[in-house]
Amino acid sequence: MRKLNRLAITAALSVVGAAWMQAQTQIDLGRQGRNVDFSGATKTKPLRSGISLPTNCEPGEMFFKADAAAEQGVYVCGPQDTWVMVGKELPSAGMSLGKVLVVGEQGAQWKAVGGDAAGTIEALTVRGLRGRPVSEAVPSDGDVLSWSGALAAWLPAPPQGQYEPGSGVMIAGRAIAVDDATVPRYSTGAGAPAGACQSGRDFYVDLSAKQLYFCAAADEWREASGTSWGAITGQISNQTDLSQALSSKADATHSHNAGGDVTGDLSSLTVTRIQSRPVSAAAPTDGQALVWDQAGNQWRPATLSGGSGGWDPMDETNLVLREEFCGGGTASGQVGALGWSMTTFQGTSMGPDYGPGGTNNPCTVSIGVSSTNANDGRALYLNLNVAPFHNITGRGDWEARFVWQHQDAATEVRTRVGLAKFNEANTLVPPNFMGVRLDHDANWEPAGTTLIATVCNNNAKSSCTDYDTGVTLAQGGWYKLRIWSEQAGVIKMQVNEGSVITFSNPPTLPGNTIDFQPVFIMGRTGGTGNRRIMAEFFAGRISGLTR
Repeated sequence: MRKLNRLAITAALSVVGAAWMQAQTQIDLGRQGRNVDFSGATKTKPLRSGISLPTNCEPGEMFFKADAAAEQGVYVCGPQDTWVMVGKELPSAGMSLGKVLVVGEQGAQWKAVGGDAAGTIEALTVRGLRGRPVSEAVPSDGDVLSWSGALAAWLPAPPQGQYEPGSGVMIAGRAIAVDDATVPRYSTGAGAPAGACQSGRDFYVDLSAKQLYFCAAADEWREASGTSWGAITGQISNQTDLSQALSSKADATHSHNAGGDVTGDLSSLTVTRIQSRPVSAAAPTDGQALVWDQAGNQWRPATLSGGSGGWDPMDETNLVLREEFCGGGTASGQVGALGWSMTTFQGTSMGPDYGPGGTNNPCTVSIGVSSTNANDGRALYLNLNVAPFHNITGRGDWEARFVWQHQDAATEVRTRVGLAKFNEANTLVPPNFMGVRLDHDANWEPAGTTLIATVCNNNAKSSCTDYDTGVTLAQGGWYKLRIWSEQAGVIKMQVNEGSVITFSNPPTLPGNTIDFQPVFIMGRTGGTGNRRIMAEFFAGRISGLTR
């Protein structure tokens, strides 16, 4: 009976529990809840959570991603089946002290303050106005910002029309004037002054007594003492004050240099000019006279030619050469009166052909090249048994002049006129040369259009010292060259009576023992057609010979 009761009780409880569970009610908070307040709950978890986002979701759902950073773990669904993280991490690129976060078309970016301002947000400095810089110069009291066109900036400066008067200056409104009290006033008359005067301003000269007065105080004129000298009589030594003054200025080693047309101390004067015109320092030789050198703008010693009492044709210390190229050649082929020779370098040559010339250029002989090969050339040179210009780099008493015409000025022309150690193996470029040249050659002058004065001790460009004369080569143009020396080692040149070009002992000066010959050279570097030069005149002079 006791056992049966236990079983019955257990069965009865099972039936009751099942009935209670079946009767349990579930609440839909979304529909039935109103003003739900969980603030008193011991614990709340309103979001689903996990380490991976669900594949599907409805807009409005939220999810907490447990493995994400705390500030990046909350996601919201929207649109359908799309999770979006709530909140966003600030960009780390470019984030440094003083920069601010700016949101623009490129998203959120850290940027420093720029443009017309600089510095941090807490300490901005204005450095421009409307894109125009403001100077950092420290302003003075009362300055205004004034625009400087030269510096293209705003600068602190005093306002225009507002100035502070300095010593001796008065400012009245916009007028600035010199203080009348500081401007001396001078007056003259016969006899001592009288009348009102202002101290420090008024002065008076008594013209009759040659005496100066000044205003010492208000309306008080006073004679300036010690301004007039009386006659000095007796010995200087008796004039105590004057003697002492002169003695204190005496100096046994003092020199007095002269100027103007003379130089040096008074005890050893040297005349360097005559009526302000320079005199050459060249040493004269026996029988020479001072001759005005227009090109050199100086008086220089020279040998006079022609006329009684002038140059003596029997004087064996002088050599004078002259060639007009008149009368053609001789039967033996000699060119000119002195006997010039010709040579051809490669190709086909032209000439000699003689022309009647004109009034200023009565006789000419032409040479040239008709072939079109590069570096073809034709030369006319004076080939005496002994070269007339021997050892001229060691002498200072010679001169040569050339007159010629260029009938062609094409871009391939090459010419040389002057004195050369002539070598027939190379007509265009002699081994030694002094004169003018024009080259259209890559190794010499790629685009030469002007005559070049040159001194060469070899037939390479690196062995020459060059000066551009500025005289442009023109077709049919006439040219004059004067080359001379007044001092050993110093060569001078002048083209078309222009400025004098001086080669003062250049490192490319040829040696002292070379025999130079006058030459006219015409050549080419290519092109078509004939190229011709017309030799019209040559003259040479060498003084101081011993024969």
